[in-house]
Amino acid sequence: MGRRRTGLWLALVAVLLLAGCGPFASPGSGPATCEPPARPASAVDGIYVLPDDGRDPVLHELDSAACAIDVSVYLISDDTIIDALLRAEKRGVRVRLIYEAAPFGGGVGIVEATEELTESGIELRTGPEDIRFMHAKYLVIDERTAIVTNQNLTYSAFESNREFGVVTTDPDDVATLAAIFEADWSESAPPVAGGRLIVSPQNSRPRLIELINDADREIRLYAEVIRDDEIVDALSSAAQRGVRVRIIVNEPDDDLDETIYTVLASNAIEIHVVGSPYIHAKALLIDDRAVVIGSQNPTATSLDSNREVSLLLDDPGALARVSSVFERDWVHGAPWIAGSSQF
Repeated sequence: MGRRRTGLWLALVAVLLLAGCGPFASPGSGPATCEPPARPASAVDGIYVLPDDGRDPVLHELDSAACAIDVSVYLISDDTIIDALLRAEKRGVRVRLIYEAAPFGGGVGIVEATEELTESGIELRTGPEDIRFMHAKYLVIDERTAIVTNQNLTYSAFESNREFGVVTTDPDDVATLAAIFEADWSESAPPVAGGRLIVSPQNSRPRLIELINDADREIRLYAEVIRDDEIVDALSSAAQRGVRVRIIVNEPDDDLDETIYTVLASNAIEIHVVGSPYIHAKALLIDDRAVVIGSQNPTATSLDSNREVSLLLDDPGALARVSSVFERDWVHGAPWIAGSSQF
């Protein structure tokens, strides 16, 4: 009789679990009855620019979360963002974070931040072993909204860097990002990204080179660092066939920067150096018809070995905003001239 009751109880538990609220009913995910907001009637993309727009675009999405927040980011240390994640966890939202275990330069503040998040009950992981750096920067909120961005969740990203972010409710993009997060969380194979998503190491190199090769009139690029030979060749070929190519960069950091800039300039590519804000942005404008915003740098590691995510947009509003900021930074920058002692 005891065995029969035990069997009936296990069967009932199985039925209740199967009837749960999908991913929001998992252990540690907050109330099992959590209902995420309804999907919007139409997909919307919104651009934000840093440091101009501050923390509000990101904070609004974090504070609006009802069920789940998944964050994949290279660095996190900003107190205001950490407080928003802690508030979310306290009100019953499941919060998970994937971050880079060994960031370049050591990631000042990352240890203290991750300890505080862990102590609050937020789940943290460092990503699959076969990924060189977890350099992607995106958030998925309630599986209804996603943010794809250049920025780390750090003080300098919000206060002193040039950064771009996209807040999107496109169902396909959000679902794919959620699936990529789940794959990296469980260290399994991610889905093949398509559509507007450009993901390393899956498809970044061919997608970006194809966009550059398809440019008819103009290419505009923000780049914190340029190292990849194929990208340099594609940009040079575009300039040689009559496409105007303009790149905004930081002051050269080493001899290799000088060498790359010299190669680009020798192929009729225009380069402007901006001192402030610091250029951490990764954005590629193709003619007046497309813009790529995300985490990829034009380097071999970024394209072939890291986890990186970008979004390809053709929305006129998004194009206009990024174009306007580029032109403003271009005017404030100074032309880079090979052999000049100016920098």
